[in-house]
Amino acid sequence: MSRSVYQGRALWTSPRQGPRRLKAGWLLVLALIAAGAAWTARDALAKTLPWRAVFTVRTVEVQGETYLSEAEVRTAAGLAKPVDFARVDLAQAEKKLARQSRIESASVERQLPRRIVIRIVERKPALIVRGGRLFETDRRGVILPPLASGVTPDVPLVSGVRVKDARNGKRITDPAFARALRQLDALMAPEVALGHPVSEIDVSDPHTTVVTLAPDGVDVFLPAEPQTLRMLSALRVVLADLATRGETASRIDLRGEEVIAVRPIPAAAAPADTADVQPHEARRG
Repeated sequence: MSRSVYQGRALWTSPRQGPRRLKAGWLLVLALIAAGAAWTARDALAKTLPWRAVFTVRTVEVQGETYLSEAEVRTAAGLAKPVDFARVDLAQAEKKLARQSRIESASVERQLPRRIVIRIVERKPALIVRGGRLFETDRRGVILPPLASGVTPDVPLVSGVRVKDARNGKRITDPAFARALRQLDALMAPEVALGHPVSEIDVSDPHTTVVTLAPDGVDVFLPAEPQTLRMLSALRVVLADLATRGETASRIDLRGEEVIAVRPIPAAAAPADTADVQPHEARRG
C-alpha cells in the first residue's frame, strides 16, 4: 500500500508583505501641501522668537558713500530697522535708492550668514548754481538736495544760469551751464597747471565769461568760450610773475588774441595806482 503526500490549500500560506511605501507622486503632493501651509502661515511664523533668532539681519553694510552718511543710505533703502534676511525685498530697496537724487546707481545683495550689503555710487558735486537760491549740481546739471549735515561742497559758484525746474533730481538745461563747465575744465586742465582754484564763474554776458580766482579774488575776463591752451598757460605765467613781485591783480583780461591786460594791485600802493593797466604779451610756444 503506497502512501501519498497531501498538497492541498490547507497547507498554503500567503507570502509575507512588507510595509507599504508611498509613491514618489504622493510624496511630492505632501511636500507641496506642507510648503503651502508654511507659506500661508509665513507672517505668523516670522513673528515667532525662533524665526527672529535665526533670520534677523545682523549687519547692513554701506559701501561707496562720500557725502551721504551710512545712516542716510540705510534709511533711503528702507533698511534702517531690523529686517528679515529671508523675506526682505531687495529689489524694492534698490528702487528706493534710485529715487534718491544724490545716488547715481545702487545695488543691494544678501551675504551669508545674515548680512546685507548696499553698494552706491554718489553723484559728485561739480558746481553751485545761483538761481533764486543756491543749487548744488553734478556735471550733468542734476540738482542735488542739500545734505542733512548742512555741509556745502567746495566747488565753484556759477552766476547767469537760468533754472526752469528747481526740484531736486531735475536737470538744468540752460546752455550757459554747459558753457561754465567748459570754462572750468579748460582752466583746470593739467597742461595749464594754473595753481589757483576757481571760486566763481559768471556767464551772464553772452560774449564774456568772468572767472574769479581764489584766494585773492582776481577777476579773469575770458571770451564766451574757453581760450587757447597757449593763452591760458600765459595766464599762469602772469600770476606767477605777480606773486614773485609780491603783487596781485584786481583784473586780468584774456579776451585778446595776443595781449593780456593786467590791472595790478601792489602790496603797498596808493589807491590811485590801482587803476593802471599793464599789457603782457602772451608767450609763444
